[in-house]
Amino acid sequence: MGKYLKRWGLSFQRPDKRAVEQDAEAVRIWREETWPAIRARAKVEDGEVLFADQVGIRSDQVTGRTWGAKGRTPVVRRAGNRFSVNAMSAISTAVGCTSWSSSNTALSGTGALCVAALILTRSGSLDQWPL
Repeated sequence: MGKYLKRWGLSFQRPDKRAVEQDAEAVRIWREETWPAIRARAKVEDGEVLFADQVGIRSDQVTGRTWGAKGRTPVVRRAGNRFSVNAMSAISTAVGCTSWSSSNTALSGTGALCVAALILTRSGSLDQWPL
């Protein structure tokens, strides 16, 4: 089957993932109107735009299915100790640098604001942001 697909000009690829809920019109407005206005304001005010994101990583082993003898449930041994690390990062559009911070506590509410303030302090932008 692969030979036929290649002949038809197709290749085996990893698909790009997009949210089903994505609104094409909202994306167009962001790209053509909202983002240019933000960028222009930052330039006028000698400011900096930071794009930030947060991620959480856990040490849990994800065990799905595995092969085993019929009637005998396989046992997968794993450590019982689990830990997690949360990280927040920001990329500056002005100078192209990245700042980040990590924590072993949840980054929600006050914790996220503290990490954001740390990132802004490192980037030299904290004085531009009224907290």
